[in-house]
Amino acid sequence: YHYHTTTPSLSQSYYNQMALTKEQLPQLERMCEALYTSSNADERKQAEHMLKVFSTNPEYATQCQMILQNSTSPYAQLLASSSLVRLVTDHFLPANVKTDIRGYVTNYLASHGASLMPFVVTSLVQLLCRVVKLGWFENEGHRECPQDVRKFLEQESPVHVYLGLRILCQLVAEMNTPCPGRSLTQHRKTAVSFRDTALCDIFTWAISCLASVTGAALPSA
Repeated sequence: YHYHTTTPSLSQSYYNQMALTKEQLPQLERMCEALYTSSNADERKQAEHMLKVFSTNPEYATQCQMILQNSTSPYAQLLASSSLVRLVTDHFLPANVKTDIRGYVTNYLASHGASLMPFVVTSLVQLLCRVVKLGWFENEGHRECPQDVRKFLEQESPVHVYLGLRILCQLVAEMNTPCPGRSLTQHRKTAVSFRDTALCDIFTWAISCLASVTGAALPSA
């Protein structure tokens, strides 16, 4: 299932498409595997040097999406998602780009979450929550993220319920943690707005999920 009728792209009109093709994807996957798993220090260092651009150059945001869309390698997926976390955190990305990332990652987790490695899920959930926090006041859609995630909880699939709870748990933690490069005033403003508009609903949904799992009746208000 999807939360949008079409899958959003990462605003290619803003970023120039870099020269990574599907034909080059296997080579990139091998470098990612070397980066995360090789026991050879020189091999890991070389792979890190070659792949560093994905997490330091904002123009590679579209390539990270392409990797997620086309690669089944968990190490390539980890590179793409963790690089986007760095790009979103360390660089100014326009509001529409952050909106696209939020929609894409939400749909990606809904469609592929059941088949992803746990460390990839962790990275994608962190990315989604970081984007929502940084874009909280830029676009109303970010503030509607908790309601979007609620759709995970309404599925019959235990995997989707688990993913929904993971996202909500991380979102609460993210909102409670100052972000590098942002002032404490910005952090407090976002955290207070989140507390006042979303936190109570998240708590209620979590209690409801727990009650449904245990078969217990919800306490009356």
